[in-house]
Amino acid sequence: MGTGNLEGTESIIAVESLTTSAPTRPAMTRRSNAWLFILSDVITQFGAGMVISASAWFVFDKTHSSSLVAGVASANTLGGVLVSLAAGALIDRFRPKSIALASHAIRVTFMTVPLILFATFGFHPAFAFILALDNGIGWNLYFPASKAIVQRLSGDGGTAGMNSLAEVSMQVGLFSAGAIAGVVYRGVGFYPILAASAAAMCVGIIILSRVDVPEPPEEPQADNESRARSFRSGFTYLRQRPRVLVLSLVLCSPFIVATIGATALPGYANVDLGVSSVGYGLIATSWGAGACIAGLTLGRIGEHLRRTAVVISGLCLLAAYGGVMALNTHLPLAVIATVIAGLAAAATRIALYTEIMATVPSRFLGRVLALGNLASLLLQTLLAQSAGVLMDNTAPRYGYLLVVLVAGTFAIVFVTTRAPASSTD
Repeated sequence: MGTGNLEGTESIIAVESLTTSAPTRPAMTRRSNAWLFILSDVITQFGAGMVISASAWFVFDKTHSSSLVAGVASANTLGGVLVSLAAGALIDRFRPKSIALASHAIRVTFMTVPLILFATFGFHPAFAFILALDNGIGWNLYFPASKAIVQRLSGDGGTAGMNSLAEVSMQVGLFSAGAIAGVVYRGVGFYPILAASAAAMCVGIIILSRVDVPEPPEEPQADNESRARSFRSGFTYLRQRPRVLVLSLVLCSPFIVATIGATALPGYANVDLGVSSVGYGLIATSWGAGACIAGLTLGRIGEHLRRTAVVISGLCLLAAYGGVMALNTHLPLAVIATVIAGLAAAATRIALYTEIMATVPSRFLGRVLALGNLASLLLQTLLAQSAGVLMDNTAPRYGYLLVVLVAGTFAIVFVTTRAPASSTD
């Protein structure tokens, strides 16, 4: 696969690349499979978003402890760390569709078991930690698998468009879930949300099972590679290609910012803004709304933008978002700032994913994404705990100061350490 040029004028391909005129039969089949995958993604992200939004509020509502909310977030990320150690090699060795289906089944299990425990014994922090494994294990298996599916379904020249569409599908599920979860929580509580989320996951499994994902040409040497050697080869690939390493590390930043924001938001909404679960859900929805705007419009204006400019602008906007939230105590401004942050985070992810997929061969993609995700999860664990301690000892809104630190640091890293691509894959 050819190496992309982050500094060049290559534009971000429009989402409409999936719907070009007069398609061949293979293109029509690929397109129908792509839309089935997107539908499955919307439904499963909706289920996941309901749990993510409601569980953080549920824990804070029961304990009024930002540190415990951070602890649950850390359990989420630690579960992801364990999965990431094997996820990349699994996806490079097995069918990504099978891994994605398994991840959904795991999420259904980790939603159903805590639901039974909560309904039987009432609230206990241990049950919340079990629930955190739903996203920690499930998402971190699904994340690299879904990107491998995107790469295989997009065809030549369509990766950026498919990435934009996948970003929209993810955020439509997540942002609609945030708003609905806040209203449902206030009306009937947390348990129906868990039941509905598990049901949504089951529907997504049925749809995804009907998607035909093309397989890349087989490489016998990879089949005979041990898991340990496969993982080491991923490290070697990144070490020999500094530019890909930088891209993978900078890709961590939107996820770290989102984790800090999710940790801070329940206390911030309840204490600093003085709003109910409905107001909390509105702010959570705002992030996804901004991301949807990015996914729908970035392809249209991408021909006028360089990916470098998209990434730097996105990181600067995320840093500004952290500063605004740390100083703000008014709901309308919090909503506006969060919309802009969601747009910036999504634009940064789309640009970086597209560049990585254009640069990294499919046989290494799973490992590269999983190793980057591993670094992201370790940083999320450390910074979520730091945010929880900071908020409990000062005010919840000051947790957003860590967003300024993270986004600013990664912006500096991206600007100062961009290295030329290796001449070989």
